[in-house]
Amino acid sequence: MSIDKLAWTDYLENHYFIFGQQGRVPYTTAMEFGSDGTVKNYPAFNESRWQLNDDELVLLDGNGGPTTTFPLPATPQAVASQGLVGHYLKDDQVVHTLRARDGSGFAPELVDLIVHRVQDQVHHDVRTTAENAARMVPKHQRIRVAFLLQSMETLPALEPLITLVHGDDRFEMKLLVTNKMFDYVESQNTLPEVAAYFSQRGYAFIEVTGDGTEAVAGLHRWQADFIVRQSEWDADYLPALSAEHLDWSRLIHVPYTITESALNLPNSDHQSLLVNPYYEHVWRYFTPEPLSAEQLHAIGGSFVARDIFQYVGSMKAQVIRQARPQWPDDRAGKRVVWMAHHSIFDAWFNFGTFPRIYKQMLQWTRDHGDVNVVFNPHPLLRENLRNDQYPGLPMAAYEQFLRDFTALPNGNVVEHQSQYGFTAAADVILTDGISSLYEMQVQRKPIVALLRPDHAEFTQVGQRLMRGVHATSDVVAAQQMVLRLLNHPDELRPQQKANTKQWLQNEHPERAIVQAMIDEMS
Repeated sequence: MSIDKLAWTDYLENHYFIFGQQGRVPYTTAMEFGSDGTVKNYPAFNESRWQLNDDELVLLDGNGGPTTTFPLPATPQAVASQGLVGHYLKDDQVVHTLRARDGSGFAPELVDLIVHRVQDQVHHDVRTTAENAARMVPKHQRIRVAFLLQSMETLPALEPLITLVHGDDRFEMKLLVTNKMFDYVESQNTLPEVAAYFSQRGYAFIEVTGDGTEAVAGLHRWQADFIVRQSEWDADYLPALSAEHLDWSRLIHVPYTITESALNLPNSDHQSLLVNPYYEHVWRYFTPEPLSAEQLHAIGGSFVARDIFQYVGSMKAQVIRQARPQWPDDRAGKRVVWMAHHSIFDAWFNFGTFPRIYKQMLQWTRDHGDVNVVFNPHPLLRENLRNDQYPGLPMAAYEQFLRDFTALPNGNVVEHQSQYGFTAAADVILTDGISSLYEMQVQRKPIVALLRPDHAEFTQVGQRLMRGVHATSDVVAAQQMVLRLLNHPDELRPQQKANTKQWLQNEHPERAIVQAMIDEMS
């Protein structure tokens, strides 16, 4: 069936439209379709342009990619009352509606919008504490965004957003740099390296000193509209920087691992990581993939609000994919990155295998001089070995291992910097988890997973991700897998592509996050 394009063009270009998700408060009540093919009065990346095809209206994102398609009848008169229903191509669970405003009265969506705003005002009126009153201040000329940063290793998850906000004159940005804590109290002294990184790039920043209370007071006086904290774990921060002291502003969360959907919470009854109490304080959680039915069920059984989650893709996945290969030396031969998680004890995630295998891995590296091996320990592995906490592996023994490993002509140790350039240069990844089980799939690297039998359980999403990994619980078997994959193609590569597709679908998730902040403040 062909449509009357002239009639549809005239109809679209001469009406205001109500646009949004079916059954929910509209995104906008004044969308316009410009004669130049742009969408006006609604500055959203996913709905930047429009075009008419043979039998449908197509909304396009800022890169020209289709995002929503609305099937059209022959003429506009057939939909004047009920509007159009469209398919959102980035999430088949989302249905969009589009209805012209004809001036004859309030559409149901407008009634919902009015009710929603009244309910919001009542909600704000009853939040009378001094902290929450800070959200009532008048809007500023620029949108004020603060980032609380304390780790170089996880900075790639936020850096594209920091760069974009820094260069956008609609925003004023504050970078607060602090030490990463260990169980609230023990500083890991990460502030100097984070400060040096931003100083080298010409960014202004504020060092958080003392107990952090003055920094929080400063954020209050500055009247931050949004606060982005690098980690969801309060124990990683000074107590003054915990969620309960920051949620007077709009807290934004971006996972520092690509996804938090792979595992359930340790020592729980199949409890999702998405019901972490931190998220009860969050304004928006920007997700790398749409929520699964399993996750929606878990959220429904908690006080975490479903509406805080917004799928935008993954900045970190894009950074990992684009990482430039690097290696500590130019020695010829195959390359392996061995990654060691910090959960070496038996009371948490239970993925760390280092104390059980480090002697065997040292000998294996020594025996395979034609294979270059980079050992990349998790930053917290050292913390868990500090003060001789692990039985049978005193800190002195760990330090000696590092010296012995780097003394090998084919051995190197990489710490306190991003690992993605090294994994990009590697031929095979050997890891015991956690994020490396799926993050390196973005780089299409063969991954050998050495898993403890008692590790925290994988979710349904995690089980799917593990289909892109060669897994075993035996170190000798893992070493044999590594040798095979060094010399043969990885048969799991197609599964890795399928696993990571949604993370990579949006090349610039940071633009969607910026747009969400602009929409909130407008």
